[in-house]
Amino acid sequence: MLRLGRVCLAGGVVATITCAAALAATPQNPVGPFSGCPGGLQPLSTTYKAAARHEAIVFLATTYAKWNTQRRWGMRLAGTQVGEPFLVLQWLPSGWIKTECGNDVWRRSVAVRIRFPAMEYPNPKGPCNACAQLTLLLGKTHQGWVTWGNY
Repeated sequence: MLRLGRVCLAGGVVATITCAAALAATPQNPVGPFSGCPGGLQPLSTTYKAAARHEAIVFLATTYAKWNTQRRWGMRLAGTQVGEPFLVLQWLPSGWIKTECGNDVWRRSVAVRIRFPAMEYPNPKGPCNACAQLTLLLGKTHQGWVTWGNY
């Protein structure tokens, strides 16, 4: 169920690992992409935001939730908040996306910030800073939008 910028997903158990470590790419890929750099990304139109945000929500509710269960990350996904998409090229003027994946991927990628409020534990335990947020990387191909990595 989607409600005003939030994705309502089933909750999990207390996290014992961080998102960054859990989402680390395999050794042959740069850190960040789920399966290597994406190919065939199309130029973005000026109306990309709604479709990119929808893809991020679908990815979180399906693939990410499945990985969370299968890989026993222990992420609390209830109340997940999905931000507005923004262009990677305006956010990261350089960096690993441009270096590892090339100019086309860098220019044609969109980022969407995700916040997991349930992972922000109250004191004295302290927040799980590394896993209370995530930035997904997306792009549009001829087949549609794909979520290809995280930052």
